Parts: sequence; C-alpha cells; structure tokens
Amino acid sequence: MWPLSNFLKSFRVNDGDPNVCRAQLAAVAGHIPHIYGLITVCTYALAWTFWGHAPLILVLTLPVLMTVLAAIRVSAYFRSPEDQLSDGQVAKWLQTSIWICGGHSLSTTIWALALFPYGDAYARGHVAFFIGVIVTSAVFCLKQLRPAATLWLIGSMVPCAIYFSFAGLPAFNAIAVNLIVVALILYSVTRDFGSDFEYLIRDKTRMEEQQAETQALSDANYKLANLDSLTELPNRRSFFSQLDTRMIGALDGEADPLAVGIIDLDGFKAVNDIYGHAVGDRLLVEVGQRFEKILSDDLFVARLGGDEFGLIVSNTVTDLELGLIGERVRTILDEPFIIDEVTARVGASVGFAVYPTAAYSAKTLFERADYALYHAKTNSPGETVLFSEEHEKQIRDIHGLERHLRDADFEEELSLVFQPIVNTKAGHVRGVEALARWDSPAGGRVPPDKFIAVAEKAGIINQITKVLLAKALRAAMHWPNNVFLSFNLSAHDIGTTQCVDELVEIVRNSGFPTERLCFEITETAVMQDSERATEALLKLHKMGIQIALDDFGTGQSSLSAVRSLPLDRVKIDRSFVVELESDKSARAVMQTVIDLCHNLELQCIVEGVETEAQLEALREMRCYHIQGYLFARPMSAEDMDRFLAADSNLKALSA
Repeated sequence: MWPLSNFLKSFRVNDGDPNVCRAQLAAVAGHIPHIYGLITVCTYALAWTFWGHAPLILVLTLPVLMTVLAAIRVSAYFRSPEDQLSDGQVAKWLQTSIWICGGHSLSTTIWALALFPYGDAYARGHVAFFIGVIVTSAVFCLKQLRPAATLWLIGSMVPCAIYFSFAGLPAFNAIAVNLIVVALILYSVTRDFGSDFEYLIRDKTRMEEQQAETQALSDANYKLANLDSLTELPNRRSFFSQLDTRMIGALDGEADPLAVGIIDLDGFKAVNDIYGHAVGDRLLVEVGQRFEKILSDDLFVARLGGDEFGLIVSNTVTDLELGLIGERVRTILDEPFIIDEVTARVGASVGFAVYPTAAYSAKTLFERADYALYHAKTNSPGETVLFSEEHEKQIRDIHGLERHLRDADFEEELSLVFQPIVNTKAGHVRGVEALARWDSPAGGRVPPDKFIAVAEKAGIINQITKVLLAKALRAAMHWPNNVFLSFNLSAHDIGTTQCVDELVEIVRNSGFPTERLCFEITETAVMQDSERATEALLKLHKMGIQIALDDFGTGQSSLSAVRSLPLDRVKIDRSFVVELESDKSARAVMQTVIDLCHNLELQCIVEGVETEAQLEALREMRCYHIQGYLFARPMSAEDMDRFLAADSNLKALSA
C-alpha cells in the first residue's frame, strides 16, 4: 500500500501555493478546446479507417462519447471563468482535470488497441500513428500541469508498449521500443518544464509582491509628501504644486480663471491653550472633514499649517461668487465642535486674490491673498475680504517704507519720546514708558504702528530694538531711583536665544539697574510661540528685570498668559477706558480685570486715561497707576527730565 499511496500522491495538485494553481488553470484551461477538438477529429478519422471492418458499435463508441464529453467540458469551462473561482475551487478543478486526463488517455488507448486486430497493415499503422499524435499533442497542451501530462503518458504509452511487444509483429515490436523512448523523453521534458513553470510563477509572485510593497511605499511617500498627516487634506507642498499647475494653464489660456483663498480660524489658539493640543488637533481633524464636504472640481482645499487652510477656486471668481464661498466656509464652521465632552467654537476669516487682477504669478497671488486675510483679521474678523486696488496701494506704501527702513541710519533717524506712569494715590511718577519715533528723510515723521510692523515683517526689528534700548537706558540713567523705565519688546526680540543675549548685553553694558527696568511684551506677541517666549522672559526676569503684559484683554488667551508668564505688571489696553464713563458693562469688565490683578499680586496700569471722570472711576475701583494724556503727552528726554524735576506738582492733580 505504501508505494501505491506515494505513487497516487504524485498525481495530486499541490494546493499549498494558490498562485501556482491559478497559473496552471489559466495555462491548461486555454488548451481545453484544442485537446478535445484534436481528440474528436482523430477518433473520427480512425473510426473511418475501420469502418466496415470492425463491429459498428466498437467503431462509433468512443467518437460519440468523446463528442458528448468534449461538449460538456468545453461548455463548463466557458460557464466558470477562472477569475470567479475560489482557491479551493481552482485546486478541485485541477485535480478533476488530472483524473479525467488519465481516464481519457486509458480509454482512448484501449479503444484504439481494440480496433487493432480488425485492420490491415495500413489500418494498424494508423492505430500507432493515432496514439502517438494524441499523446504528443496532449502532453504538449498539458505541460504546465505536470501530473496530468505524466498520467496521460502512462495511460497511453504503457498499454501500447506492452500490447505492441506481444503483437507478434516485428515492426510493432520496434514501435513499442520507440514509444517507450519517446515516453521517457516526454516525461523528462514535461518534468523539467513543469518545475520551471512553477518556479517562474513563484518568482513572478515574489516580484509582484515586491512591486506591491514598492507601490505601497511609494503611495506612503506620496502621502507623506503631499498630504497633511493630521487632517489628510492636501498639504502646503501639494497646494503650491496644484497652484503652479493651474497657473501655467491659466497663463497659456488653457484653463479657467482662478482665485486663491486663505482661511484662518478665529479662536483656535484659545481652544488650544484652554483645552490642550490634543483637543486642538482633534478640532483641526474635524475642520478638515467639514471642508471635504465643500470640495469639487472647481474648489481645492489644503491645510497650509497650524490653523491656516488654502483654497484654489477655478471658474467661479467674481466678487459675488467668492463672497458666497467665504460664507459657505463660515457656515460649515458655525456648528460647535463636540470633542471629548468639550464644546468648542471657532470662526474663520478669509482672504481672496483673483488672477490676473491681483497678480500674474502663483507666489504673488498667494501673497495678495495673505494680505487680504491679514486685512480681514485686523479690521473685520470673521469676514471675507477680496484683495483690491486699495490693498495694492497699501502694499506699495509698505514696500516703499521697507526700502526706506533698510536704508535708514538708525542712530540718526530713530529717537524716543517718553510718557510718565503716575501713581495717583502717592502723587508721583512711578515709571516712564519709552516710545519709538522715526523721522525719515524721505517720508518725514512715520507713525510707530506703521514702521514697527514693517520692521517686524522685514526682519530688522531687532536692529531697531537694540538702538532704541541703548538710547532709552542712557536717557534714564539720571532719573530718580524710584522711577522705572518701561521699554517695549517685539515678539522677534525674544524669539531666539541670540536676540535675548544681545538685549542682556546691552543692559549690562549700560550700567542701568535691572530692578528699575521693565520690558513690555504684548499678549499677541507672546502667543505666537508661548513656550519660547516664556523661556526668554524667565531668563530676563531672573536678572531682576520686571515684565509687563501690554495691551491686556485684546488677545484671545489672556488668562492663560497671565497664569503662565513671569509677570510683574499688567497694562490694560486703552480700549477698555473709552466707555468707562457711560457703559456699566465696561466698568464691570474693568473692575474684574483690576480685581484679578490684585488677587494675583500684579501691579495694574491703565493706559489711555484722558478725563477726570475716567480717573475718578478708576480710583473707585482701587486702580491707582495711570498712564494717559490727562497727566502728560509723550515728550522728549529733556522735557521728561524737567517733568520729573517738577514731580511734586502732580500731587495737586492726584489728590
């Protein structure tokens, strides 16, 4: 039993490799019509040779059966396409085909040998020729399925060789020897071909798997290169690539008009600071999902970074249409975001620039959209602003101002004026704020809010700060010991370790007491990079320099800033003072802020006080440190010296 068992196993399909099985099915199944067509034609030809010599039932038995079987097998093949079969069905089909091949081989050979005694020498030669043709053709068609080809060889050649050996005819004895030699050669060729075929299929499978891995890696690299990992929207690189492509089409006149839009989320920093970065990231993901709902062939959306998103709008670029797109953006963000039981709300400001009205290049078009966004956030947060001719004029003015700044002699052209900070309870000057001024030979006196902003964007604010700080320290050297100097810093001044070290060096070289120096930093500037700002301010604070938070209440994260920064003072913005006399809610807000400062043991300074009524209201709220036109306008260093010398005159006004 054991040798027979092993022998039968050699004719079983190796179903351990489904890819090989499917390849064998594809190769063999395509030859099924050829095999059955050949066998059918050959059997009828042999039957015709023995017609009238052999019994009719013997002559027609196999041809008729072969015709029926061929029709069944061929129709079954066309009814069951191989790509619709499971791996198990493929293996079963192959195994069935192997046994059917063995049956065909044996039955065809027995039928031909049964006719052999009834024929003359020519008819008997036809029998040998019939068997040789059928075997050779079948083995050739079945060479990819080695067990089937081998079984066909055995089923035909072995019976024929034995029969012809005992036929008693010398010629057929020689044919028997030829058949055995041919069978051995065919078996060897079939075995080698079958092994090579299986190896090639496995090698092809490995190559396809490697190709799939390579493609997957390529797709992953593409995703990393072109998609934002957090929101899975196109990223900044993809945005500019898409913009460049569409701009080329627009320049060639082959594409629709287009516009670039930039969206900035209003209130996102507050969510990040209050609830943490995890909630902020989840919010950005949901924002991205909401933006995906408005995508179309004419609207491309990408995340540019942080809470900023970019739009490329094709075809619909009129003011009305862009306004409607901006409205859609704001509408989809109106619904609150529910994240881990936290309800967060954000808005959006949008800036648009249209090609070719605003610019002729992708870079400039983006810059114009960015300027429109800046204008929206500065003047009308939560609105949509389209870049206009007025904005173009403003940009030209800014560029001209920047050129003049870069050419300026800061030592000669920059100066300072000083405004006192009065302790109204004690009746004397408590401190003095230094305020920058620039007298340009080309443009005359330039307001500080203009040239400071331009200097920050141009990256030269640090040079201005160093010149002005040195001048301020020299002016304050001979002030009374109880008067501190308050000096404003830009976010850029505390943005790097080098900039902070340069400030420290200037202070040390001046010899001015650090305990009488106060650096003011706006809340908005701190929020640009709160971690770096906190680190820089801590370094300055450890030197004895006091820190004041300027323009308090105008930002979006005031309480967070007060809690985390090393503060000594808080300066309440003048916007809170304007309606102090007439608006009860304004008084309530002011009282809340003052109480907060008292509770945190921070000195509270109110800016912009201009009337006696405002002063009286602040006194009732227990706020005594005041800065404003009521006491003095900004003045030169010489005038400030005289003002401090006459400090006693303030007592009458403060009483």
